Amino acid sequence: MALIPSSQPKIKNRLVLLTIRTLKFQDHLDPSKTPTQFEEIDVPDEKDSSNDNKNPKSSEAEAVVPPKKSKSPTIIQESEKYTEWAQHDSALMTWLDASMTITFKNKVVNCTTFAESWETITHIFTVSSKTRIQSLKTQLRTTKKIGTIKVVKLAF
Repeated sequence: MALIPSSQPKIKNRLVLLTIRTLKFQDHLDPSKTPTQFEEIDVPDEKDSSNDNKNPKSSEAEAVVPPKKSKSPTIIQESEKYTEWAQHDSALMTWLDASMTITFKNKVVNCTTFAESWETITHIFTVSSKTRIQSLKTQLRTTKKIGTIKVVKLAF
């Protein structure tokens, strides 16, 4: 994607959102939908699995006692769902980074997810748009009338 001037944030916003929808990556805009990074996986105990096949001799007089349930050891590893999500998120961040000017890159350099980067950029444009609107309203209120012609000096 070519660099789009910051004077056209609506075009940039539309392109980003269309691309995200096309790739079905909408969850990357919502931090609450980030998958859990780690998961516990039960590791079968070798002793338990070898005892299951043995059939001990028992007399009718002996009570059958169920084997003790021991908790299987677990390992913690990164979930496959998270790994795939992180890969897609990195691709989106790389794509967004490649389309930004250095000014915006400096503002999102500490963002760790696409959602965080997108929220930061959206906030920057929202604040600057509100400031710009307020500035234009002030300029309109302070225009001077010369005869029948209004002189308006707007800075663009």
